[in-house]
Amino acid sequence: MVPPPAAMEQIIASAADTLMSDSIRALTRGAVISSVEGQEHGAQTLGIRLNFNLINSYAVEKARDYRDLLTSKGGSMIDGEFVPWLKDAVAADRKTVSDIVINGLKAGKPPSQLRKELETVLSAQEHNSALVAYQETRRLLNDGTNDRWTNEGIERAIYHHLDPQLDPRPEHQAMDGKVVDINDPEIQAMLNDYSCHCWLEPIIPAAGGA
Repeated sequence: MVPPPAAMEQIIASAADTLMSDSIRALTRGAVISSVEGQEHGAQTLGIRLNFNLINSYAVEKARDYRDLLTSKGGSMIDGEFVPWLKDAVAADRKTVSDIVINGLKAGKPPSQLRKELETVLSAQEHNSALVAYQETRRLLNDGTNDRWTNEGIERAIYHHLDPQLDPRPEHQAMDGKVVDINDPEIQAMLNDYSCHCWLEPIIPAAGGA
């Protein structure tokens, strides 16, 4: 027997909300970890000590701002612009969950079978969230590093391309060894490209950098 429409909607909404809350929780945690690691990396490259009170405040602020963007606006900052990607992801998840529940109940599938199918979706969602989290945490790691460098008066760095690679990006290879502005939007966009392994070496004025 198929439940009434209101009950069906509640089942679907509950499952979809679980997917969304899990993603937001995982992404926010990743934001905190990456922000702190970025600050730590930035400090290590400059050979300075970390002020843990400042780092804690920085991480809390990043987590609050990041979670707010996800929950209230449904997205995050990418390449300096807000991108509402979460709404589309949740809509796709909801459609998948809806199809499983509605079609399964119409076909008379037992709850155990529906549970298995939903668990498959949850596992796939965890994988998809991991891919998104990878990109987001890499971006936040770069942001934290640059924030620390900027606070210490660092403005330029040497761009390094990691070789060898199976499918290197020609535009990334062309930048190898060049001096760049660490806050150049184009440079940051390159560093945040999917699976990019390039990195910046800060030029420290006190150490004789030009």
